[in-house]
Amino acid sequence: MHVAVVDPGVGTDRRGVAIAAGEAVLVGPDNGLLSWAAAATGGARTAISLTNRDLWLTPDAAPTFHGRDIFMPVAAHLAAGTDLASAGEEIAVSDLVTLPPPASRVHDGTAEGEVLTVDTFGNVQLSISAADAGRIELSATAGTSCCAAGAGS
Repeated sequence: MHVAVVDPGVGTDRRGVAIAAGEAVLVGPDNGLLSWAAAATGGARTAISLTNRDLWLTPDAAPTFHGRDIFMPVAAHLAAGTDLASAGEEIAVSDLVTLPPPASRVHDGTAEGEVLTVDTFGNVQLSISAADAGRIELSATAGTSCCAAGAGS
């Protein structure tokens, strides 16, 4: 059971979903956030719109606290054995919002990629694979520093 709540659309009509993917169940907003996790765990098999208010913390969820009022309570019910289908209405997996995969490319001895994460120590995870780093002879050792950064570079 995995719950994710990065939800700039909270309080709008974006739906909450539970997704069966591989051996995992993912719960959160249908804004693309769960798409990479679904792909990494074997692909979405079933998707449910979280419309069963009986599983929510309160039937009148606060418009800005869907993580607390909807996603976590539904996830708790599912983790305790409630059937996924009882969480709401089934929707087509193809109707889920997805994010494009992170882009990277190697060209003329350089690699271009996207920043995926930055931790509190300043370490940056890029979309450039180890194989691509090897193609430009960049060693992937701890403390490696490289890169030019900037908007559009």
